[in-house]
Amino acid sequence: MKNKYLFLLTLFLFTLHINAQRRNGNEGQLKTLKIGYITQTLDLTSDEAQYFWPIYNEYQDKIHKLRKGNQRELMEQLKSRGGIDAISEKEAEKILDKFLAIENKIQEERDKMYSKLRGVISAKKILKLHHAEYEFKRKILQRLRKEKADSR
Repeated sequence: MKNKYLFLLTLFLFTLHINAQRRNGNEGQLKTLKIGYITQTLDLTSDEAQYFWPIYNEYQDKIHKLRKGNQRELMEQLKSRGGIDAISEKEAEKILDKFLAIENKIQEERDKMYSKLRGVISAKKILKLHHAEYEFKRKILQRLRKEKADSR
């Protein structure tokens, strides 16, 4: 159970790190790259794209707001209390519960998006979308690691 908490807190901090990278001017570039990658992977027709992108962008905006606002607030709570090592187990439980609630809301939004997309694109393309998002994140992380290693 302790490992689960450690993993979730690590994931939480990693997400905040990626968000910090975005704030440093990479957000627009990342968004453009992601749009291109998804467009290429899904091979959307013009009709599909016309309905797909508004649904997808709405979802992205919602999860961005959830992560940016709520997770930043949780991070500030951690900082103001002296960091993870300085808080009690009870405080960690409360913060973790809030973090999990945010993750649940994000999953609810993802489920809503998939339901809306079922009327716009095929189930195969929805699966491709899920895979494309995963692959895009993986490639970005590889790129960040490489840049970090190169800068040493």
